[in-house]
Amino acid sequence: MTPRLFLTLAVLAYGVTNSSAAIVAAGSFATGTGTLTFTTPISFTVTTAGSVNAILFGGWAASDGTFNSAFQTVGSTITYKVNGGEETTTPTISLIDHRPSNSGAIVLGDTALRITPLALQVGDVFTIVSQQLSFTSTAGFNSAITGTYSGTPFLASSSGVNLTAVPEPSSAILVAVGGLALIRRRR
Repeated sequence: MTPRLFLTLAVLAYGVTNSSAAIVAAGSFATGTGTLTFTTPISFTVTTAGSVNAILFGGWAASDGTFNSAFQTVGSTITYKVNGGEETTTPTISLIDHRPSNSGAIVLGDTALRITPLALQVGDVFTIVSQQLSFTSTAGFNSAITGTYSGTPFLASSSGVNLTAVPEPSSAILVAVGGLALIRRRR
């Protein structure tokens, strides 16, 4: 295996365990054409037992200073898996464009997808499968929440506790250094 191929595979492997994925907002939540798409499955490893109440997207867009919720149509659900099991659905409640206050790991202005609470245990792997969610119109919804989300989302409880592992930037560096050490050792 060439050094370049090894490092490429190591970086790709790191990306698979990271909880970032392509999450895209399109259309207008203010006019009822807004969609939130998970283009690839996104997994979270639970590090604190609790009841997941929201998927948080910190820093998606600058806050417009007002709190608005775009509600999904009646009967809408989000599809997920726990520990690689069967696909299951739970009702989604709303997409919030601006958290009105700080609460634990949730900070003023965060965007959140609220779901019906799910109890998870430490070590559980919660995976949102690829899907598209549509929302009803909400006048005043922050128009800056559009395009691809570039941050790292996390699962939060109703009290704002971050229930998931936050990948450390140093992990990628450790993978790269380990790969270089192996390559050097082979020479």
